[in-house]
Amino acid sequence: MARPTVRRDGIPMTAAERKRRQRANPKKRRSENYKARKRYRASKQDTEARRRREASRNAPPLPDGAVLRIGDCREELADIPDNSVPLILTDPPYGNAAELLYRWLAEFAARVLIPGGALICYTGHTRLPRDQAILGAQLTYHHQCIVLFTQPQRLFGRNMLVSHRQVLFYTKGPSRHRSLMPDVWISPKRDKLAHVWAQGEGGVWVPIEHLTAPGELILDPFAGTGTWGRIATQMGRRWIGVDIAEGGTETIAA
Repeated sequence: MARPTVRRDGIPMTAAERKRRQRANPKKRRSENYKARKRYRASKQDTEARRRREASRNAPPLPDGAVLRIGDCREELADIPDNSVPLILTDPPYGNAAELLYRWLAEFAARVLIPGGALICYTGHTRLPRDQAILGAQLTYHHQCIVLFTQPQRLFGRNMLVSHRQVLFYTKGPSRHRSLMPDVWISPKRDKLAHVWAQGEGGVWVPIEHLTAPGELILDPFAGTGTWGRIATQMGRRWIGVDIAEGGTETIAA
């Protein structure tokens, strides 16, 4: 038996004795009431989180929800209004020549993201400190996720065999997302027949599910073949992507 229901001699207390003990110890009664309210709030929050998660996962597809624009993203996305986008989900080029693109991306995200909106930016290992410094100057660091490869890949110039891709998670102010999102994503084998830089699915369903609601807009300034746009619309989200050539390109237009 629980301790408060038993007298020191081991005999269970009567209801009257329990009430007398509670009246004699109001501080303990307040503590028990506080714990009960806390349990109720936690249960209510869990129920609401489950409701949001189910609604996010079961959203009907939007067959006409994807738009792929061809051209320079800095020009093609100039019409996006301020504070209008919940999520920018993108995989920019990684090399030294792409630094100007990352600087533009940071400024663009700071302009178009809604308060609490997120930038999910895939990046390379060798330029990670550079990209963190650029994005951190405009946005709020939230977390760093990884995408596991199906097989390790050689990192040229570093004599390393890497098994994951870095993913930077920045927000515009405090993050608005409340669901429990994993930070390790598993990516199926990439389809290099579609494009030499293709990342395949890249685990993108995870941020789409957790960081957006059905019907909301996702932007991808470096969309390549538009694979992520098809995933987004299958999950009931709208999507606008940009690339400088139909089907993606290997050229960095910085």
